[in-house]
Amino acid sequence: MNWDELRRRCYARDNYRCQICGEGGQVHAHHLSYERVGTPEELEDLQTLCGRCHAMVHGHLAPTFWLLVAVLEQLGVEFGIVNEEGEYIGFDASKLFGLKFRFKRVNLKIERFYAQVVLPVALLDETGEAAKSLPEGFLERIVPVFERQMTERV
Repeated sequence: MNWDELRRRCYARDNYRCQICGEGGQVHAHHLSYERVGTPEELEDLQTLCGRCHAMVHGHLAPTFWLLVAVLEQLGVEFGIVNEEGEYIGFDASKLFGLKFRFKRVNLKIERFYAQVVLPVALLDETGEAAKSLPEGFLERIVPVFERQMTERV
C-alpha cells in the first residue's frame, strides 16, 4: 500500500479528527512507531493529528532524531538531502520505505527526564537476516555522548 493510500485510511479510521485535541480540518498522519513501516500492519502505527499537535509531538521527539540519523548512517542507510557543499539540508524519509530493520529499545536520560526510544540495530535483507549490523558497542558508546550533549542544551 502506498503512502497516500495509508494516510487516507488513517484519516478515515480516525474520522478526520486529531486524536489528541479532537480538531478537524487539515490533518496529518503521524507514525507512533517506525517498527512496522513497509509492513501490512503499518496502518496500526499511524495516528491522525492536527498541525499544532503534530508539531508539538515532534518538538518533544526532535532531539532523538539526530541519534536516529547517526545510527542509520552506521548501517549505511543514506536518506539525507545534501547540497553542493556536502552539507545536510534535509531528509527524504521515502528512502526508508521498504527497508526492514531489527530494533532495540534504548533508555535515555536527558537532564531529569527519561525517555525510551526504539532504534534500528540491524538492516535486514529480503530473507529477514541481518545484512548489516551496528558495530559492537556502538549504542553503548553513542548514547551517553548524546545524553550529555542534550543535557547541556536543556
